[in-house]
Amino acid sequence: MDQDDKQRELKAKIKKIFFSIMSIFILVIFVLYTVMTYDLQDIVAGLLVSHKVDDLQVAYKGYVITFSQEVYKDLRSLYFANLQQEFKACLSGKKDGNQYDITSLSVPWIFSQSIFQVVSSSCREGTLIDLHSHPYKHCIFSEQDISSYRNVRKTSPDIILGLMCEPDRFTFYRE
Repeated sequence: MDQDDKQRELKAKIKKIFFSIMSIFILVIFVLYTVMTYDLQDIVAGLLVSHKVDDLQVAYKGYVITFSQEVYKDLRSLYFANLQQEFKACLSGKKDGNQYDITSLSVPWIFSQSIFQVVSSSCREGTLIDLHSHPYKHCIFSEQDISSYRNVRKTSPDIILGLMCEPDRFTFYRE
């Protein structure tokens, strides 16, 4: 066998190994996609759209939300106290352009709570972020969340909808 034949044979082997690895990779991706439950897909999607707090700040679509240390501590306390049910909080402070400085937190009257729902009175006028929680790592708003937000936004145009889904992870929505 001459040098050219050896090179062709080596290239053919490399090509065969490459296509075998790619086929296995595609098969694994396909199996993971079809086997993953809806719940797991929701968690992965939620991680892609949510944001972690970094130095008491969260950036969202050109907005910067800054929590005071006390408000962030209170939010974390509410989160841990309500791990088995959703909670709601109304966050207020000062808005300057796209900067939201959150300096106070209030909890509205809660009518009912469960792991998948919180029914409460509305946040008072002047609230900057209407926030509630979802179960751990479930960081996507429901259709009901968005619908309720649209009704609130009619009277409070600067309000942002907030969702807390981990002690340090939030999702926000603003139209």
